[in-house]
Amino acid sequence: MENIIFDSSNPELIRNLMEQYGNSEYPYHGKNEDGQDVEIHIGKTSVIYKTFQSNGWVRVNYFDENGYSDGETFDGRWK
Repeated sequence: MENIIFDSSNPELIRNLMEQYGNSEYPYHGKNEDGQDVEIHIGKTSVIYKTFQSNGWVRVNYFDENGYSDGETFDGRWK
C-alpha cells in the first residue's frame, strides 16, 4: 500500500492529494508525527483530516479546493 504524506502547512501538497486521490471511496488511516491515529477523507475539492487525540477528543480540520485551512472543529470524545 502506498504511503500518503500529509502536511497541513503545504497547500500545494494538499491540492496534489485531491488531484491524485479525489475519487477515493474510503478514508485513509495512519498515524501522525505524535503517534496519534488519523483519518483522511480526500475529495475532489476538499480534504477532511481527523486526529484522534491522546486526550480523547477528535480534532477535525477542513481544507478547501485550494489546499488552505477552512476551519477546525472538535467532534466529541472517542474514548
